[in-house]
Amino acid sequence: MVRPAGEVRPVFPLLPSKLHTQLACSLSLLSREKVEVRSPLSCSETRVILKILEDLGFLIKRSASTWTIYPPDRITLAKKSLSVGSSATALAMVSSALSLFHISVVITGDSSLRARRMSSLLSAFHKMGLDVHSTKRDDTPPFILFGGGACGGRVSLTVEEVRYLPALALAALGTTEETVLQLPAGESKLFVEPILDIFGQARLRVESMPGSLAFPKQAVSGFTCTIKEELSSSAPFIILLLLKGEDVKAKLGRISGRDLLFLSLLRRFGVRVLQSRRSVRLVAGSIRGASADLSHTPELLPLLTVFACFARGRSEISGLEVARSSKSDRAQATFTALRRLGANAVMYEDRMVIKGPCELDGGTVDGAGDYAVTAALCVAGALAKNEVTISNGPEALKQSYPSFISVLKQMGVDVSYG
Repeated sequence: MVRPAGEVRPVFPLLPSKLHTQLACSLSLLSREKVEVRSPLSCSETRVILKILEDLGFLIKRSASTWTIYPPDRITLAKKSLSVGSSATALAMVSSALSLFHISVVITGDSSLRARRMSSLLSAFHKMGLDVHSTKRDDTPPFILFGGGACGGRVSLTVEEVRYLPALALAALGTTEETVLQLPAGESKLFVEPILDIFGQARLRVESMPGSLAFPKQAVSGFTCTIKEELSSSAPFIILLLLKGEDVKAKLGRISGRDLLFLSLLRRFGVRVLQSRRSVRLVAGSIRGASADLSHTPELLPLLTVFACFARGRSEISGLEVARSSKSDRAQATFTALRRLGANAVMYEDRMVIKGPCELDGGTVDGAGDYAVTAALCVAGALAKNEVTISNGPEALKQSYPSFISVLKQMGVDVSYG
């Protein structure tokens, strides 16, 4: 339950990257020595990879700031199947890494994951020679994996396949010949950056060239890596502040690929982005309608749609296809909820048009069991005229936001569980 917020305070944490945390933990599957992951994002979709490591015989020592991972002498399967919960990213990464071992295993997940068609992931695996298949005819999980190596070679990825690039990079380390992944034009750098960061910290060689990544066959030694903080991981808090007319200041190290895309989207909506070497300042100003293609960032679609509701003028959100097959049909769930609150929005097959600014009223809406939809609706509730109740959603926040409700309260939003 979220009540209309008055003044909000710019107090929120910059969260570590979930994708970088997942990649570092999955890479540890291939190491025969101790791995330290410092400043990880601890949420259900990163911890599920640790649980899989434990199921395979790894010893995990956790502290508030570091996960230390000790490999077994030999990977053993205590179970016939491994569960990745709700995380398609964990499914892709664990499947890719385990394909290099001489094991056979079923990899499954919760009901939401088992309903997601993953034809693009499977086609990318098969191009690399990985023996991974859906147990059903529609390419949805569970997957059955017959490990033993990968062919590699020169592999050309489509626009749909490239979003699995970090997962494919894991298998590329153990292919029988050097693997060159050829990338489609567009926003491929969004998926290249996590590989260069985590693999670089692990002292692994990756040759990055325009339009391709090359991976020489190499062993993974023990490594220590630090997970970078991301602006985009704290996007709901940033969007709320900007829509309340508050500037946002943040100290950052090297900006991630996902942050670069997030900042470019904010610029389109009229936010002034002032960057220095180690900091970013976002100046709210007058938010205007814009066009945004969210094909590569379906997790931002609900939040940017809320942003568009309060922007002046016409906004068009396109690239809905991937969002429709995420943890929920994010496009439909967001559209239905915002229309119920009074948004002036129309949805087509692969785009949504919003005419703002909209005056959102209160009501009861469905979070669709999806952290991205629920977080966006919490922001909408703080900006609405009346109280907003969100069903089927608060528990899902744990998938990516470990302390979401607590942070909103610290910012001055009146939010509570019903």
